[in-house]
Amino acid sequence: VGLRRAGVYVYSYDADVLTLSVVDVVTGEVVRSRVVPDTQLPLIPEESQRAMDLALGDTATRQALATAYRQSTGRDLADPATDLEVQPIIFRADANPATRGAATACGRHRCAQLLAESTDDLLVDLLPIVDLSTGRVVSRTGFFS
Repeated sequence: VGLRRAGVYVYSYDADVLTLSVVDVVTGEVVRSRVVPDTQLPLIPEESQRAMDLALGDTATRQALATAYRQSTGRDLADPATDLEVQPIIFRADANPATRGAATACGRHRCAQLLAESTDDLLVDLLPIVDLSTGRVVSRTGFFS
């Protein structure tokens, strides 16, 4: 009889570390576990939604998004949920040497960058970065605080 095992990844926002555990799926026992340094897995749907909620909950980011949307489309942003298609991706500060301010913690912290476009495929020129570890928007322009 073959063993059935699964890799389980857990990110701790408090410690800002990713832990990989191998679990025996029959017994539920953790066979081994280790911290995986300097690793940021893709965002899960709940993290993507949280990043969007944090960005839209930030008054300045929401206003900047509405302005960028109007500039890109010529229309007012009525409802972000229906007017925008947003692709949250992992953001690491070391991916761009122009990164400044609070966004420089991204990579050590778990951060998402929101790539937004209108539903008719016009790119919205605003790429906010949300630090999921601290629960706040750290950049509205994409790189600078």
